[in-house]
Order: sequence, then structure tokens, then C-alpha cells
Amino acid sequence: MKRDPNLRTLSWEHHEGLVLTFRIEQGLRKKSDVELVRAYVLDMWDEELTHHFWQEEQILPPVLNRTEDGKALLSKMIEDHEQFHRMISDIRKSKDKMEEKLGHFGKSLNAHIRFEERQLFPFVEEHSGKNEILRIGEFLHEQHRSGKKCWEPAFWRQEAVAMSGEQ
Repeated sequence: MKRDPNLRTLSWEHHEGLVLTFRIEQGLRKKSDVELVRAYVLDMWDEELTHHFWQEEQILPPVLNRTEDGKALLSKMIEDHEQFHRMISDIRKSKDKMEEKLGHFGKSLNAHIRFEERQLFPFVEEHSGKNEILRIGEFLHEQHRSGKKCWEPAFWRQEAVAMSGEQ
């Protein structure tokens, strides 16, 4: 999907989020050590997702608050972010039904990213003036952090499962 250059850093971060959801799904499907999957999710939350959500919540509301449709999109974005905070809090506190919690987190994050890419960002692109989208882009480029490309052990790969002796 072609994205305005001023919003691309958010889309790059969304790509990393989709990688996270894929790794969760693969790790759970391959019966990897659920504690490894949990540690990975919590690390990604602490190091990347909270910052990503903060960026969106700082810079997008002025555009979204102008129309009723935009307000509805903003409300969904904020509600989703709050839901992720609650899910992560539960994942931190209780290890009960961890596979179920991690699976739900992954599926919910995937759906959220798709919502933002398909509905929220196109709305922002359409309803931002030239100076405003440039200001958004400057903020996002200043705030952007490169995502983690590496995580060991790679629990989502078949060889990681084989190394642990499970299959």
C-alpha cells in the first residue's frame, strides 16, 4: 500500500508489529516454550509498542478530531491501545492460560494494525493539509526508533523447537 512519506515510519513500525504477530503465532503453533514467547512479547511491548502507541496518540488527534468520522477512528485507536495495555498487564501478572492470552494478543494486534493501515492512515492522509502532514512527518521522523531485528532464541523457527527437544 502506498503511504504518504510523512507517515511511513509508522507503517515501518507496523511491519515490525506484524512480524511480532507472526512470531507469536508460529511459536505457539510449534509448541515452543511459552515463557520464551511471553518474554519476547513483553520485551517488544516495553521497547517498541508503547513508544509507537505514544507517537500515534501525540500527533494524530488534531486531524482526527475535526470530523465525526475522524473522532470515531480516534476513539477506536485509543480503545484498542487501552485494551493492549490491559492485556499486557494481565500477561505480566498471571501465567494462567498464557498460550491463550498470547494468541489473543497476537490476533488483536494484527487486526489493530490492519485497521490503522486500511482506515486510520488513509483518513489522516486525506484530511491533513500540506503543512500539517509535514509537521506530522517531522515529529514522527524525530521520534522514530529502529526496531529489533534479532531475538534469541528464535522460538518461531522449526530448528528452535528441535533444539529444545520438542516436536
